[in-house]
Amino acid sequence: MKTRITLSILLSLFLTTCFSQGLKIVNSKKSKTIDSTNYVEIRLQDITDNKEQNCCSYTILEGSIQSVKNDSILILVSRLSDNNSTEDWSSINNYNWDQDNRLQAIHQKDILYLSAYKSKKGKKNRKRLTTLGGILFFGGAITAVNAFAIKNKQDRKNLRRIAAMEIGAGLALAISSRQKRHYFKKSDDPWRFVE
Repeated sequence: MKTRITLSILLSLFLTTCFSQGLKIVNSKKSKTIDSTNYVEIRLQDITDNKEQNCCSYTILEGSIQSVKNDSILILVSRLSDNNSTEDWSSINNYNWDQDNRLQAIHQKDILYLSAYKSKKGKKNRKRLTTLGGILFFGGAITAVNAFAIKNKQDRKNLRRIAAMEIGAGLALAISSRQKRHYFKKSDDPWRFVE
């Protein structure tokens, strides 16, 4: 009897995992499925003719997408950052929602871009790798500058090789760890959600 119960529980967990809800985004060339367990970063921004206003006032939501309805997206928010800037002042407000009503609806037309990560930890790891790549790149640049101060030709040559390797590794690490953004506005081929 215990074996049957255990097998039925395992089977139901397996089927739930295999057929979990995924959200699909498409453009004219590609389609991508975002699992409901993925951690997403969504930038909301109004695009106007004023380029100064476009760069400086935006909102970033982080969390997991729960569902897509007609023209809105339901997201379970874990972090919200509101950035407002004008010529005279600038403000950044960060909110961490732990106990409040974290379920928020967003209009699809407000989304500038969406980035999907496997988890919150995956997002942090990518950010760390990008930072490490930048450090390697600048360390390589400093090593290359120091190579000019060396008088011995062989040592100078070795130092330049090391600098080139550091710069190459830094660039490769920084570029490869950057997450793809799916633009819903300001793009020749914008993405859109499919129900």
